[in-house]
Amino acid sequence: MKRSIIMALMALIAMMGNANEVDNIKVDEIAFADHSLSLYQITKEWHNQHFFTIGDEQKPTIKNYFFSFAMAYPNYIGELMTARLIGLDESSRVANFVLDERNGYIEGHSLTEFDNSIQMCYWRCTNGDVIVAVALQGREYKPEGYVDTAHDDPEEPSIIINDLMFFKVEKGEVMWLPKTPKQMTGKNFNFANYEIKLPREGKNITLINSNNGSKTTLRWNGKDFK
Repeated sequence: MKRSIIMALMALIAMMGNANEVDNIKVDEIAFADHSLSLYQITKEWHNQHFFTIGDEQKPTIKNYFFSFAMAYPNYIGELMTARLIGLDESSRVANFVLDERNGYIEGHSLTEFDNSIQMCYWRCTNGDVIVAVALQGREYKPEGYVDTAHDDPEEPSIIINDLMFFKVEKGEVMWLPKTPKQMTGKNFNFANYEIKLPREGKNITLINSNNGSKTTLRWNGKDFK
């Protein structure tokens, strides 16, 4: 990658006409993670980390939301997707790339050994708030400091990192407030056992059981999923 994700996002802000409004979007307050952050680390950190929408805070699009997430959690797949989105890299390192701005949906797969993927979409609540969902799926080599649990094979060099997270952006605000799946659905899920399908069309989330193919539908009701 010729440019880091930070440089790419700086270019994005300039392209959007917001180069002189950086202070207004509180970039200095964004919690930047280490560039080598693993997907496993992201899924552990995003349960309590707040960050801010980058760009047009009045009418943010799915691009604004994705860039905000990628900047808060610098990672290889986020860097590839960011480069693809702003035209810095048109190579084939991102497969199954989807940008549907009309429906507020983004998806991409990194062409790596484990074919990791990221999906993002958002919903508008009846009170004007926005709920953003991010799904990370795939495998990766066990990160440094990873401790095996009773369910892990100590001989297996990789781990499953399937996870789903929600963030609430209150009406007229730019801060993202993390919301766990249990807070949004009322249930606990072991996402390692599911393929996660965020909606490109419609409003419901589909979970496909990896063991038997059964489907669980999380139905949007205007504020959460029940």
